[in-house]
Amino acid sequence: MEYKVFKQIMDMHRDGMTMISELHDLGFDLMEGKYQLCEIIDKQFQTTLELVYDENGIDWINWFIYESDYGQKGGISATENGEPICYSIESLWEYVEKHYKL
Repeated sequence: MEYKVFKQIMDMHRDGMTMISELHDLGFDLMEGKYQLCEIIDKQFQTTLELVYDENGIDWINWFIYESDYGQKGGISATENGEPICYSIESLWEYVEKHYKL
């Protein structure tokens, strides 16, 4: 997958989840209940990733999203041979493209 497309997909996922979270704060439950828009967005995202990356690559992408908050959470890092990996969208893309592309 080209970096431009990968970044666009990641940005859309982040923006969609942010909007859902903000709506949840206003009293709209789009994570659970009748209108589970959060689940639909995430399934679409995961299905797209499955077309390009193996399970390990998708795990790294999910780690980047949920554990490092899209690379924004301080103190969360990953290394390989002492070198930082997956610390930005671009470094994540480079890593999964090199190691986990189908």
